[in-house]
Amino acid sequence: KKSKSSDLSILDKTVACIGGALVDRIVRLGRTELALGGVCTNLARHLRAMGLPVRVHSCVGDDARATLVRTWLEKARLPHVLHAYHGPTGEI
Repeated sequence: KKSKSSDLSILDKTVACIGGALVDRIVRLGRTELALGGVCTNLARHLRAMGLPVRVHSCVGDDARATLVRTWLEKARLPHVLHAYHGPTGEI
């Protein structure tokens, strides 16, 4: 007989992706592009592409990069909880 906990599907749970949400600066052939980056957001995008429900939990600063991160998460339709701190948002 199966236990009740084994009857729960992973698809019934939201995966919390906790970690960095930042701005990637990509330079190619003298051209610079900005993109959503960070292991946390990359993982969330891949898990969501596999059909898993996700939520991003991260910290961002109080600057224009934080606004970019929020905008990109919303555009990607990734649910998120961003905690703001006084300082710059990460950029790589």
